[in-house]
Amino acid sequence: MTSYTIKNDNYFQINEEKAAPDITTIIEEKIHFFQKRMKLYSLYHYLFLFIGIFEITLITVFSSFFFKSAFIALVVALFFLTFFSYFITRLYVENKKPLQIQQGVDDFLENYEHFINHEINSPEYFLAMANVCCKLADSLCSVEYLFYNFPKKIPFFKKFVERISFWLHWEEVFLFKEHLLKKAVAFHLEVIKLFPTQLKYHAGLANCYVMLSGLYADPRKIDGLEEIDWIPPDRYNKQIEKKFQETAKKAIEEFKILSEYAPNDPWVHEQLAFSYHDLQMYEEEIQEYETINRLKPDDLEALFKLGVLYFKLGKNAKGLQIYEKLKKYRYSKAEQLITFYGS
Repeated sequence: MTSYTIKNDNYFQINEEKAAPDITTIIEEKIHFFQKRMKLYSLYHYLFLFIGIFEITLITVFSSFFFKSAFIALVVALFFLTFFSYFITRLYVENKKPLQIQQGVDDFLENYEHFINHEINSPEYFLAMANVCCKLADSLCSVEYLFYNFPKKIPFFKKFVERISFWLHWEEVFLFKEHLLKKAVAFHLEVIKLFPTQLKYHAGLANCYVMLSGLYADPRKIDGLEEIDWIPPDRYNKQIEKKFQETAKKAIEEFKILSEYAPNDPWVHEQLAFSYHDLQMYEEEIQEYETINRLKPDDLEALFKLGVLYFKLGKNAKGLQIYEKLKKYRYSKAEQLITFYGS
């Protein structure tokens, strides 16, 4: 499965001399501001929690002494008032949060415009804006675990604090990244409208879709995260699954365009194979790996993946042929491949 990340520092081709020289500092400042803003939401919850606990304590302590007193009646009334006030204001706060996050992204991009020297609405302008969106989104990786510091002398609480941080803030980070990547897609679409047949711009748009589909992908299915111990129920619901399917299909369409213009580029077929795998379109994935094997017969990792697919789809004869090839080349995963026989 694809890792849904782009390893280059520059996500798209832009003029380095005209790009913002301190983009890293700008991104770090934005992340710090975002964390401070989101902590205010936690403070809101903690405030009501503290008031509720205090009122329950008063009721528990004094009920045995003043069972029929007006004081207890007043405290009970205040407790229910606090309870209903919390849920009423919580609806307002939760509805307002996505709009504030979206406004935060818009403000960030508006401020970033002052650091680039490209003409507004030029291709270089759109690419620079798309680039900073993807960089900021990539920099937010695992930020949801890091909202709260814990004493270094007490490492036992590290995992507990990280889980609390994730539980409180995963949705906010998710929305922030989603808005950024959607903006990156929008900027790239503007470039393609200007240069519809330039392959490098279609490649950039495809990469945007790959990153966005990675955000929507089930975290338990991403390579390296199979052992994740807890996922909130809403992290991968039907709505997000639908977004994933739609975005992955858009990525496939962009890679198909690249395949039409560059049919002998192994990278294009590899990206198509990743996308087909994510959509569980295994026959199409096999076709892409067969093409990669034809273009790069020395790519043993791609050959291994092709063998796994053959075995999983019951094409055992072809799978065994690949097994023999990998054994011949003394590939380290040859014995691992045979374990998929009959799966």
